[in-house]
Amino acid sequence: MMATLSLRPLRAMSKSHQICTQCTRNSQSKAWNGSRVVSRPITTKSATVSRISLRPNDSNPPPSTREAPTIPVEFTTREWTPVSRRTGLVGIKRLTTALWDEEGKQTPITVVEILPNHVIQVKTIATDNYFAIQVSGCGTVHRSYSNLAPELRGHFKKAGVAPEKFLTEFKVTQDALMPLGTELGVRHFVEKQFVDCTGISRGKGFQGVIKRWGFHGMSASHGVSVTHRHGGSTGMRKSPGKVFKGKKMAGNMGNDRVTTHNHQIHKIDVPNRLLYLTGTTPGSNDSFLRIRDSI
Repeated sequence: MMATLSLRPLRAMSKSHQICTQCTRNSQSKAWNGSRVVSRPITTKSATVSRISLRPNDSNPPPSTREAPTIPVEFTTREWTPVSRRTGLVGIKRLTTALWDEEGKQTPITVVEILPNHVIQVKTIATDNYFAIQVSGCGTVHRSYSNLAPELRGHFKKAGVAPEKFLTEFKVTQDALMPLGTELGVRHFVEKQFVDCTGISRGKGFQGVIKRWGFHGMSASHGVSVTHRHGGSTGMRKSPGKVFKGKKMAGNMGNDRVTTHNHQIHKIDVPNRLLYLTGTTPGSNDSFLRIRDSI
């Protein structure tokens, strides 16, 4: 009598686990090489079991080249409301310049390149207790796929998207959820709308209190002995006998996560995938920015 076995891909099983469920004999199979797993009956004194063998099959590609399965997500269709909050995009700050209108008025402009963004993960109340969308963008990773962390490899594989350089998350409302793998671009925004930008500010190194916090400094008249730019007293006497946390003192300046609000989209260049934002945004040229609708 033939025994029915439930066989998993061998790459997911160690040698110690490649054991038939109805006998104690180890299968003599080789590692996964893109072949099809088939069973061949063998006869023993106790029962007829199946031996695992590998046969080439071009129609069954290795796991890395298979199409990623789509994960069903329950999307509730609702009307768009004033409190609806949709996802943002990630972009690359290219340069800061200025534009002039017909009347000669100058407008400071930050040019941001929006390469194709993709929805990598959809979080819901049922799975994560809140609604959010993970978005990746800023170009694909220019390195070997095997050099990525295993967690990231599986993360991108589920969405069917090639690994990209920047991955971030935006909290959204339920009516703004989107399917996995959805591609987003500059048309996600419209001209004249206002957006908020988040990035890492330029690092300025160790700075004194005047540059870092805008202290006035001490008098430059006679009687001040080489303390013109000092911070002054930082603590008190015996009570409390310490410097309180958060005291404004000299230290490292910049290299912080900064959000600037209410940048108006002056122009959208769709063919070149560029956003022209009024004002300046945090970060140096070629740094990453998170852009989303203003609150």
